Amino acid sequence: MPGFTVIVTILAYFLLFSGFFIPHDRIRLYWIWFHYISLVKYLYEAVLQNEFDDPTKCFVKGVQMFDNTLLGTALTVVKLKLLQI
Repeated sequence: MPGFTVIVTILAYFLLFSGFFIPHDRIRLYWIWFHYISLVKYLYEAVLQNEFDDPTKCFVKGVQMFDNTLLGTALTVVKLKLLQI
């Protein structure tokens, strides 16, 4: 059981210093090393870069946003009416 406690503690610090809860510029110098070894930091930054890197690339336009939802099989006319609301 002590191993579980150690892992949970380390993962909590990884989450805390990944940049999600405390931004990089607000982390104290004596804790910044934990920011760079955090496994969550690199995943979080990759997601942010993927989503917000180039605002001109938007792949969800018009009725395409209903794909992979419950309204994906609805008629195009219904989807267009929903977008006008």
